[in-house]
Amino acid sequence: MRGFDDDRLRLGSTAWKVWRGFVLRSTALPLAELTEAIGGERPAEEPPGPETLGPALDLARADVFTQALLWQNPQALDEVVGSLLRHTKGESSTAGATGRTARRAERGRRFKTRMLGQYLQRYYTRNESVGFFGPVAWGTFRDGPPMTLKAGPGLTDQRHVMFEDWAVHELGLSLSRPMEIRRRLPPALVVGVARMGRTLLRGGERPRRLSQPEAALAKLVDGRRTAADIGTALGDEAAALDMLDVLEDEGYINWTFDIPLDLEPEKALLNQLAALEPTPAVDTALAGLGQLIAARDAVAGAATAETLSRTLEEAERLYSEMARRPAARSRRHNGKGFGLLVSAERRAVDLTVGTGLLDELAPPLGLLLDSARWFCRRIGEEATGWLTAGHRELAALYGKDDVPLDALIGRVDARLWDEASCAPVREELSSRWEEILAPDPAARRLAYSTAELAAAVAEKFAGPAPVWYGGRHHSPDVMIAAESVEAINRGEYQAVMGELHPGMTTFDCDSMTCCAADPREVVLRPAEAALADGPPRFVPLHHRAAGGATGFDHPPPDTYSSRYTYLSFGERAGARQVPSEPVEASSVTVAQRADGLVARFLDGTVLPLLTVLGEYLIYQTGTGFRVLPARPHTPRVTVDRLVIARECWRIPVEEFLPRPGMSPEQLYAQVQAVAAAHGLPRHCFWRTARAQKPLYLDLHSPLLTHVLVHTLAEGKPRQSLTFTEMLPTPDELWLPDGEDKRYTSELRITVSDG
Repeated sequence: MRGFDDDRLRLGSTAWKVWRGFVLRSTALPLAELTEAIGGERPAEEPPGPETLGPALDLARADVFTQALLWQNPQALDEVVGSLLRHTKGESSTAGATGRTARRAERGRRFKTRMLGQYLQRYYTRNESVGFFGPVAWGTFRDGPPMTLKAGPGLTDQRHVMFEDWAVHELGLSLSRPMEIRRRLPPALVVGVARMGRTLLRGGERPRRLSQPEAALAKLVDGRRTAADIGTALGDEAAALDMLDVLEDEGYINWTFDIPLDLEPEKALLNQLAALEPTPAVDTALAGLGQLIAARDAVAGAATAETLSRTLEEAERLYSEMARRPAARSRRHNGKGFGLLVSAERRAVDLTVGTGLLDELAPPLGLLLDSARWFCRRIGEEATGWLTAGHRELAALYGKDDVPLDALIGRVDARLWDEASCAPVREELSSRWEEILAPDPAARRLAYSTAELAAAVAEKFAGPAPVWYGGRHHSPDVMIAAESVEAINRGEYQAVMGELHPGMTTFDCDSMTCCAADPREVVLRPAEAALADGPPRFVPLHHRAAGGATGFDHPPPDTYSSRYTYLSFGERAGARQVPSEPVEASSVTVAQRADGLVARFLDGTVLPLLTVLGEYLIYQTGTGFRVLPARPHTPRVTVDRLVIARECWRIPVEEFLPRPGMSPEQLYAQVQAVAAAHGLPRHCFWRTARAQKPLYLDLHSPLLTHVLVHTLAEGKPRQSLTFTEMLPTPDELWLPDGEDKRYTSELRITVSDG
């Protein structure tokens, strides 16, 4: 491979440039433990024995599994694992029950068995990048052998424990209640609320008419003046505080600490408290926050499940006392992150991949990337349609062609975040690939060379690159099927495309960068280098109310760039803080020109609207890339040495549903019969909807077949299940730990359009 610049490498002879750094994502538990415990070498047709749960519970009692569950859902330790242990020992409170009580207890036991199976399959088979059960490591593409690896003595060698930003925000709400603090905080209009004369406007609601005193107050609410300053300006602080209370209760203003969406939100709260005039309430809050931070640090140092449990409980107790609320939020909440703390861990491994291996993957990978370029451009065209319609509606309301950018975003926000909005484009992508490949419906394996497909791909996916920065970046997750590193170095391997995330740099989030030795070197430098090849980058500073954004969302503070333009959507709205002065979206106007919508800036700059708003399209482009459309069966498709599509089956749910009165043995036999009829392999993944995370199925495991059947029986009716072959297979796992136990893994790569 010939180098291109210091931070990116030319991808073979293609026009693409691959970032020199990559991320290794993996599991924290070796797959062989799971297959041996709950699958084993017993023939699939042999019915399950009476002690099926015993080996699974042995795995669940292990310290490493207990730690993973403490991070994800500590209540499950007693409610699931503990309850099933008591049942197997005959110590359940319903032991010996009959009638309705017995039936209810049996339903509960089935549910808990299903939950245990779901946790086990996740921790042993899902490559993650957050939490104790998904350690990551950064690697580098270098000249040299195909792979060089050195595993450390332990599984991980670095742990970062952070507060969830929602929890610190809720703590800030509680700490801001005392009036001696409250009056020193600046209120700000909620994002989406606009003031026009004596009226407050919020989309989709009746305008809020302000009294004369309220209108005078509203003019002063700018996110910078404190409540006390506003009261002084109005000449009546008590009356001002009362009016602010009313407007806050009605949801028109934020009047609390401004906690940003990042993974160190406590620093913002600490700084804002320290900036206040010392009072008993401020001193108490600072002391309590110091204790909470110390408790967080104690959690980070916990080396065993017992210590982790104790330190987590102490941190949650302190938080609940300060915040006056539980240290967790309801799982019905539509955002991410439910606990007080989250961890990210670095896998103890040093890894380099030779540029020669990358050269071998370059031709087929280049074909996929060419189609990803087309895909992003088509998503942009689709989005332009919604934006044009939204602009037309707002122009009629404003009585002029120039429409504020923030108002337009608010108009189409739901469609920008809704994946279904671009479903036709995803279907078109798969249809075009199907026309190129012309797969035989009866075939199970199809193999092509890049030379055979190149002309058709160039024709079907012709066109220029998208006009926005993110649309020129794509992130493939590449898996390698090989029995060992040594086998890879002998050339005995098969590359497999896991997922391709078009239009996004998956490195650009805190769960990745916090485990990098130098985030600026592995993320910022190649990201800035890409600016030389294309459009500028506009980064929205997502506010707290924006579509489920969290502290994990990009861009991380440690990859701040003065060469990006950051877009702000309001004061004190929970947006991530940046050192430079962001551009206020309300100051940018959108106008219709003959060649499309443009954004106009106060300094006279005029750019295509998608150049400015393209970063929002990540939520449309980043998921759902699929080579072949949904069919009852699609084959494995290999191009050169890269599997670009794994074998898939879509089977009606009804074929798996239990009939009344079926015993566990009969259910197990039914699943085996359906699987054999369709030719499913022993190891595969299944899901009922595209948005659902795949679940692992070992057809030799009664426990995992139980998870399948009872999830379907208790779920909403669906037309079909999607099964995908597990590839690499369990005997093709090359990633070892210091004891040579093997783990599933993938290489997450980012590629720039040349």
